[in-house]
Amino acid sequence: MSSIISVKDLGYSYSSNTVLQNINFEIQAGEYIALTGPNGGGKTTLIKIILGLIPVNKLTKVNIFGKNPQDFRDWHKIGYVPQSLASTGLDFPITVSELIGNNFQTNSQTKINTAVNIALETVSLLHQKDKLVSHLSGGQRQRAFIARSLVNQPELLILDEPIAGIDAGSQSQFYNLIGNLNQLMGLTIIFVTHDLGALNRWANRIFCVNQTLVIERPDPSQKHGHQH
Repeated sequence: MSSIISVKDLGYSYSSNTVLQNINFEIQAGEYIALTGPNGGGKTTLIKIILGLIPVNKLTKVNIFGKNPQDFRDWHKIGYVPQSLASTGLDFPITVSELIGNNFQTNSQTKINTAVNIALETVSLLHQKDKLVSHLSGGQRQRAFIARSLVNQPELLILDEPIAGIDAGSQSQFYNLIGNLNQLMGLTIIFVTHDLGALNRWANRIFCVNQTLVIERPDPSQKHGHQH
């Protein structure tokens, strides 16, 4: 297995406020990581550092696909779904297929259409492709944003608390969808969440971040077997 992300001796402060200290881990290709911890514990800061959105000092070794995030250019390898996209009101008139196609890195309309259809099929939303995003339910909208992040066929999918504002029935479908992306398509997943119960079934490891990092294995008694 190859390491997709490695972090050594990571510390980070906002002025004098220490947010992260002594963080060390590796994430291998194909893993499903649940990232949890209290608000203000440093989860989002950690994700932003991995994605190169926050630069860190030279003593820290952060690698993504073998490169320093600041030098990394293959962003098509990473799908990122930031917080609360599903609950934002999308007022401008954009269809589902336009939302997804806008994220695809090519000028060929034929290739865009094919990639959009594959991404929508993956999240079971192909029948809604001509619908306005603002007319989708919260759960459908979230799946549309997942499709948008999948359109470039990434190897790593990072989800930052993606289930806010989605009803319980859709949440369960959503967890199954992400679990299947991991198990059937081999996608590496980092899922930032407060709802560990639901992820116990799917995750390989649980990263608890509260300034420092504690890595746990999911409780096997919580695993109900993988449903498809």
